[in-house]
Amino acid sequence: MMEWPDGFGRITFDTIDSTNKEASRLASDITQPTWILAEEQTSGVGRRGRKWSSQKGNFSSTLLMPISGDLSSVAL
Repeated sequence: MMEWPDGFGRITFDTIDSTNKEASRLASDITQPTWILAEEQTSGVGRRGRKWSSQKGNFSSTLLMPISGDLSSVAL
């Protein structure tokens, strides 16, 4: 089994509505970069609000990065 890198959190789900929605729910509590991983998404939401679902066995993820300070200095 592969080792998880230091400095990154990981939250895993068998099934979740959306990794992006979970990131929004957790955003105020996260203190380190954290991966949200799921084998199945039932109501995925992506760029421009596009929706999809992914069947069990697929890989869905969102990386949640805590940001402090002025958001205008953040480059995406």
